[in-house]
Amino acid sequence: MNKPNPVSTVALIEVVNSVEGLVNLAYLIEQNRHNPDDVLRYIRMVDVTLKRMTSLIIQTQILETLETATQ
Repeated sequence: MNKPNPVSTVALIEVVNSVEGLVNLAYLIEQNRHNPDDVLRYIRMVDVTLKRMTSLIIQTQILETLETATQ
């Protein structure tokens, strides 16, 4: 039985955080509540989590490549 990859699990959490930020941002825009501080906060939330997620995916690919190479 394969163990879940902890890096993949963390990347999935980052995806959820990014989607949450996008949903909140879309809601603010839909409701015509363009408070610049709120909009900027959600944009940063999405930006930071997408960067983390990208980094984690790259780490996962490197680990999988190393595991395959050592087998």
